Amino acid sequence: MGRREQREQIFKLLFRVEFNQKEEMPEQCALFFEDEENGIPEKDIAYIQGKFDKIQEKLPEIDEMINTTARGWTTSRMGKVDLTIIRLAVYEIKFDEEVPDSVAINEAVELAKKFHVNLEVLSSYERKPGTKVKEVTKKVEKTNITGVAKDTSIARIALVGLQHNPGVAFQVFNLLSKANISVDVILQSIGREDTKDISFTVAKKDLEDAQKILLENKEAIHFDHLTVDDKIGKVSIVGAGVMAETGVAAKMFEALYEAGVNIQMINTSEIRVSVLIDEADVNKAVRAIHAKFFDEE
Repeated sequence: MGRREQREQIFKLLFRVEFNQKEEMPEQCALFFEDEENGIPEKDIAYIQGKFDKIQEKLPEIDEMINTTARGWTTSRMGKVDLTIIRLAVYEIKFDEEVPDSVAINEAVELAKKFHVNLEVLSSYERKPGTKVKEVTKKVEKTNITGVAKDTSIARIALVGLQHNPGVAFQVFNLLSKANISVDVILQSIGREDTKDISFTVAKKDLEDAQKILLENKEAIHFDHLTVDDKIGKVSIVGAGVMAETGVAAKMFEALYEAGVNIQMINTSEIRVSVLIDEADVNKAVRAIHAKFFDEE
């Protein structure tokens, strides 16, 4: 395996950091190297694992550099694919003496083209539109799934019987935002008698504060009651352009059906499909999805 191919595998592994806790990464690395679709020879595993470990160790320092330098952007707002490419390039430029700066930049551009990142080359001296770089590609033949992630550090809150008025969702999530409580999966459903329900997830560590804020503002928000479930987990398939591939979500749901796992909520984005399920089913779901996408011929 050449250096460029090794680098792409490091990129795929580093991409998983955004969807897994640090303590879960050893398991994710093991799954990654076991995956025959990645086709990583035994002799290359030590190099890829070693470089990934070094990058992961430097991530706080790397992210601080990015946040200090980027204009109008922070790592928390960046696309996951974009951020992974930048992190890898910054590590190679700042900490890897074996990689010349020009090579690190060129290969970052190649990754951006391959994974369909919007890339524009700008001047350091003038604020003018730059050159947009695009990769002209044929239709991709296989699904570009890079991994399966799980998260059991979340809880679900449901506000039942909200008045069906404009601005209600803004009221709810603005209150949580002011308290620095991040919200992830959101589902709004039509209730009865001109009401609606809103369900969403927060980190378990924020659950108590979120409940307190919402209940203190119950009259202002106008909801009937609040329910909580802290025995849930989130399982996701991740990869660049996941939702652009026909049948990816259906294949994931088929794997869960065959494993007897019930889906409670679904959330999608350009780079992932996530489901909320019972916490007790999380590991079973991960194994079933991994087998469906990576073990089938």
